[in-house]
Amino acid sequence: MVAHWDGFLRKAALRLRAQLGVDVAPRLSRLDKTDPKSRLKRLHAATLKSGYLSGVLKVPRAVGDLHIDVLLQAQTVRYRTGLDASDEGRQKTRLNWFTHQLRGLDAAPASLAITVEWDHRGLTSRTVLADIRTHGVEPLLRGVDGVQIPREAMPRKFVIEWSTALRKGRGRSSAKVLEGIAADLERFYREVVEQLVPYVPRAAKLPQPETPPEPVGLTKPSAPNSKANDAADHPTMPPSPNESAS
Repeated sequence: MVAHWDGFLRKAALRLRAQLGVDVAPRLSRLDKTDPKSRLKRLHAATLKSGYLSGVLKVPRAVGDLHIDVLLQAQTVRYRTGLDASDEGRQKTRLNWFTHQLRGLDAAPASLAITVEWDHRGLTSRTVLADIRTHGVEPLLRGVDGVQIPREAMPRKFVIEWSTALRKGRGRSSAKVLEGIAADLERFYREVVEQLVPYVPRAAKLPQPETPPEPVGLTKPSAPNSKANDAADHPTMPPSPNESAS
């Protein structure tokens, strides 16, 4: 089963690559890439310990990796992705940036689970998309324990998760099961992941140029004297000799 799951992850990546036109691939460590047999052993041991199969696909320019978890005992498949929160603005400003995008997910299931990881250790809040559509950021301002999130706490990361029932195949064939997982994975990508955009910080701003101060010690010229101007323009003529004699 583990070997079939590992092959399915590669096929799911190729299927997305063909549709998106970008290099989609399973996210593997350097050791997993160089030693596939050891990777299968580790995946087998992890499945026995946790009770579920898991895998991660990386899609270029997507807000986050695509995580797939098949919970074997619960017969449930969980799809999730995450994106970093804004590092600018106040608490509600950062939440509004995220919830504004969620409200634009018109085709996404209302049961999408939304989790906020805060910058305070162990502090998380969780709600569903239906509550955000109705109440905005308010459901995210209470922790999972119901306590109000402190004002000084800032969101660090947002996680979007969707869970579906595992489709059952006939007999021992796993074809229908894997086909159902692939179809729901593509739906999650189409309706959620490709609609989200990462936060882009604002460009750095140059300082405003300073207004140069007026020169010190200089006074504005006073208004010219109109009488002086008239005298200059029309000078008084000296009296003629006859006028002097008289």
